[in-house]
Amino acid sequence: LRGEIRSAFLMTEPDVASSDATNMQLSAVVDGDEIVLNGRKWFSTGAGHRDCAVYIVMGLGDPEADRHHRHSMVLVPADTPGVKIGRHEKKLGQRASYTCDILLEEVRVPASAVIGGEGNGFKVAMRTFDRSRPWIAAGAAGVIRRAMDESVAYAKERKTFGVAIGQHQAIQIM
Repeated sequence: LRGEIRSAFLMTEPDVASSDATNMQLSAVVDGDEIVLNGRKWFSTGAGHRDCAVYIVMGLGDPEADRHHRHSMVLVPADTPGVKIGRHEKKLGQRASYTCDILLEEVRVPASAVIGGEGNGFKVAMRTFDRSRPWIAAGAAGVIRRAMDESVAYAKERKTFGVAIGQHQAIQIM
């Protein structure tokens, strides 16, 4: 909470529609007193940045369990052997947010690294989204408002055929 450790929440996967928290494919299998993670996450905000010390990873533990209890959320130190930083996303806008792929190959962490208990990854993810998504929506609303203000100002300033473009019907419709 004091900002001493930066983390990244790894949810989205290449072959999963959006961030379907009931359909993760990255495996998080119990092996004795360890969890072994294998798979790939992408569009991971904050991941790969030099100051990011820990990843919070959603993984499939028990494929036979009901869809809301088959996944676990696991805390993985970024320097754990088998954690590899993949491609950095070159995004249109929002460049202050570092985003990249993270590959996990035979990554082993203690079973105590499971957050919220084994099989409760969906619940942890939903609680995380309850807190994080309103802030994302608020930021998007702010960007939309600024874009609208800039567009209106430009439509009043730019002139064609002797009048401001805002006086042309096609611009007014927009």
